[in-house]
Amino acid sequence: GWIYQNMVTIETKPINSHDSSLVLATAFDIIGTAATNWAIVQGGASLSQVFKLLEPPFTVIITFLILGEKTSLVKIGCIIITCIGVYLARHTSSPPTPNKSDASPNLSRQIIWILGLCIMTTSFPLRNVYAKRMRTSGAMAYAIICKRGLLILGPLGIGRICAMPTISSS
Repeated sequence: GWIYQNMVTIETKPINSHDSSLVLATAFDIIGTAATNWAIVQGGASLSQVFKLLEPPFTVIITFLILGEKTSLVKIGCIIITCIGVYLARHTSSPPTPNKSDASPNLSRQIIWILGLCIMTTSFPLRNVYAKRMRTSGAMAYAIICKRGLLILGPLGIGRICAMPTISSS
């Protein structure tokens, strides 16, 4: 029906499939998705999601550096308040310990978690900036990016599901 027809015709506007902005936006979307999952597994969902609130400051900085766009002082003030909230959330909660049996989190797990957070926090703003540079904008640009990402990550997910051991009920 309607969904299938729109998925098939989603790229009717002229977009060069090798457009560097599209390729970069898709790559950053895939990297950001993987890093988000990685950070959640290593450090827990709650605090990892709080750190996603740091995406707006990076978006403002990257947008200024790449596109030359300026942000109003009101938005910058709101971003500063958000950053203070993230700082407080991080320093008033315990370090990441995804396994309850692991009473003392090891350093390598924390480093992996922090690395995932850094990649997650910067890759989605980069995706947004390169999506702005595409010839198609708005929801259509993100639909194209997601469709390309699904074509890349879909087979990996299916392969992972097929490789999982089956649970017998006997």
